[in-house]
Amino acid sequence: ISILVDVSPSTNNNKRIQSATTTLANIIETKIKNGDMLSLDCFASDHDIVMPLTKINSNNRQVFMDAVYALNFKCTKGITHFYKALLELGHNIAKANKKKPALVFALTDGEDNEYKTTQKEVKNFYKNNNIQLLIITIGVGSGTKLKILELVEKPEFVIAAASDDQS
Repeated sequence: ISILVDVSPSTNNNKRIQSATTTLANIIETKIKNGDMLSLDCFASDHDIVMPLTKINSNNRQVFMDAVYALNFKCTKGITHFYKALLELGHNIAKANKKKPALVFALTDGEDNEYKTTQKEVKNFYKNNNIQLLIITIGVGSGTKLKILELVEKPEFVIAAASDDQS
């Protein structure tokens, strides 16, 4: 399981990053079991590996939680290169996994500003490399949500974070 978190300055609006880290911490606490493999990456203009792929255990779980909460303070520069970061992460996963199934959780406000990497390119790469994409939206509007829906295989693979309209 790989987690990709948007840390562009736009995620500071209306405390979106706090919603994202709270949602992510909840997922790690309640859904990630000891023995699961987990990585944590973040992006704005650049894609950064925060925690490499690691087998979770009771000794390192808190390290991951601390890394998640530290993301609250990274939203200071750059713009959202969402599709580029997804594709870079996908290439890293494909290189390491050799087509074994993988899951990516991406948390974003979804406003891609790179304009070179396309949604179709990301979707095709993930499909061809057996990578499932689940996107957790952070305070997105309806137009952005429609664009995000184009990235995933099924609409239920887009879910709302605490700051989104829960209806």
